[in-house]
This record gives sequence, structure tokens and C-alpha cells, in this order.
Amino acid sequence: MARRRLVASVIAAALIGAPSALAASPGTALDGYGGEAGGTQGGLAGQQGGVLPFTGVQLGLVTLGGIALIGSGVALRRSTRPDR
Repeated sequence: MARRRLVASVIAAALIGAPSALAASPGTALDGYGGEAGGTQGGLAGQQGGVLPFTGVQLGLVTLGGIALIGSGVALRRSTRPDR
């Protein structure tokens, strides 16, 4: 049982660490984006106002979806728990 947990931990660490290691290394992926950095931020710097842009996302539905996912996870966890 301990060996299985160790193997699962090593696999989980590799799956979590691999994408961040690839993203951190400067490679040829950055060569395709020429031009000067900060162009978008420079264009937005002159705008004034404290209102966020409207994206059309209904936060109530996103919140309900998150609560549903958490609830289904808790229910699944409780249903697979052995009787004590």
C-alpha cells in the first residue's frame, strides 16, 4: 500500500511539474512572436475609469456550476467511503 502511494505521488508530481518546466524554459516558441512587448498595455494606459469590461459571463451560473461540482465530489467521496 505504501509503495502504491509513493508511485502515485511521483506520477502526480511529474504531471504537475512538467507543464510548468516547459513553460519556464525559453525556447523556440517565443521566437514566433516578434515585435515590441507591452503594446496592449501601452494602449490601455491612457484610458481612465474604474469599471471592468463586460464579458457576457453570467457569474450566477458559473457559481452554481462550481457548487454543483463540489457537491458531486463530496457525494462521490462519501459514497465510496467504506463503512466504519
